[in-house]
Amino acid sequence: MPEDEIQERQFIIEAFKQTVARKNTMRIPLGPAYSSLRLDKWKAISKLFPPNTLLLDIGVHDCTFSRHLRSYVQTHRIRFVTVNVDKEAIEDAKRKKANIVVASYSFLPFKNDAFDACSLLQVFDLVSIPDVAIEEAHRILKPHGKLVLTVHNFADFINRLRLLMGKNIVPGAERSSLIRFFTWQSLNDFLRRNEFELEERRTWYLPFPIKRMEKYSLWRKIMKLPARLFPNQSEGLIGRWRKIDKRENKR
Repeated sequence: MPEDEIQERQFIIEAFKQTVARKNTMRIPLGPAYSSLRLDKWKAISKLFPPNTLLLDIGVHDCTFSRHLRSYVQTHRIRFVTVNVDKEAIEDAKRKKANIVVASYSFLPFKNDAFDACSLLQVFDLVSIPDVAIEEAHRILKPHGKLVLTVHNFADFINRLRLLMGKNIVPGAERSSLIRFFTWQSLNDFLRRNEFELEERRTWYLPFPIKRMEKYSLWRKIMKLPARLFPNQSEGLIGRWRKIDKRENKR
């Protein structure tokens, strides 16, 4: 292997280790309200996967998405593999008897064109080098494979309101592990440059009037309609993209 490629891989590995370490030190205890919040989102996201799919799920820490998929696969015939390198996530997976492969997003131990779909849920805004993560996802997907991706919306209603009030909306002193920040346009442009074409966009709920209200399921249900009317202010960015090859991209 050429020396410059070895150095590049060492740099990627070191950057990934730093991301994991930072995420672990800033982890917030999860309560019942948070679990309900996550499960509500996973139910909506599950509908983006077509039936008869072999899915690679990358990096969801608490395995709640994988556990939800178990109740979803019987009717939709979805087979899935979960990938993570976080020690706490691996221990959680063992306790919950979830199938997990120890690997990082930057070096997936699978052959080219192996999966029908790939999911990066609430992890893409935590990765040190997003280009590497998306290149690996593109590599392991079959032609026209599906990428389902969710990230926090940097331009949601609450952040827009904070900015108007002159407050800092970039997490710093807050207990946050986010290191990448996306709006819908910046996310979609990034994926288009990396040979993914948007197929379907979803919204979740509008964080109004304060974000703390999100723990109430009835409030989230009510605020789903405003999110559909103002999708760029929704709490999260959710979508499904289709893998395209370079020849399609040039057309």
